[in-house]
Amino acid sequence: LIMVALIACQQSTSSKVESKKQRSNVRQSETKLTPNRYEQYQSEQGLILMTINWGPKWRCSNFDKAVLTSIRFERVYNFERIYDERDDANELVFNRPTDLDPRPDYVRYAFLAEPGVYALSGTELMVSKMGQKDDYLRTSKNQLIVDNKPLGGSFTAKAGEQVYIGNFWVDCKYSPIMWRLYTEGGDSFHKHIQLFSQDYPYINFQNVQYRLFQTSQFGLDYQLP
Repeated sequence: LIMVALIACQQSTSSKVESKKQRSNVRQSETKLTPNRYEQYQSEQGLILMTINWGPKWRCSNFDKAVLTSIRFERVYNFERIYDERDDANELVFNRPTDLDPRPDYVRYAFLAEPGVYALSGTELMVSKMGQKDDYLRTSKNQLIVDNKPLGGSFTAKAGEQVYIGNFWVDCKYSPIMWRLYTEGGDSFHKHIQLFSQDYPYINFQNVQYRLFQTSQFGLDYQLP
């Protein structure tokens, strides 16, 4: 029932979407991680690990293809007071790269986030049917965050921590929707972290915590055995 309710409120490009005015006070944090930035802020911010599959999901519900094109998170608490829109680095934005291989695999992201609780604040998927123009399905901030409550789900960043929050792609059970998957089992998780080490050789991945993005609408619960 929760899933059906969410799908019912997904917006296509012909529907009213969140206005620029609503986002005018939200400042985007820097998600691209460089060796210098990691060295400077690793003890003050939380290191968040996740993967996103930007590739197409074929024969998705009643569409020929669905592609995840954007995910947004917004900080709603900073452990000291309720989030203030005047603060810097309150939004994390991940957009589908334009230079991807035609059949891309998961892209691994390691990024620093200011300490706090981050709520899912937006998703966008491109959907296609043969002979028709591409359309977009969006979930907006006013659907996902109500009275500072993360209805769509959240993750927590703490200073000095290294946390894995999951793998994101598309689910097609009812209608195309962003979905948080996860790496199962301790051995598989260890191998997954080794892949992060290849992408980010300047980071010493020690004591990475397995703490999935918590959601009742975009994924299922799981803990390492």
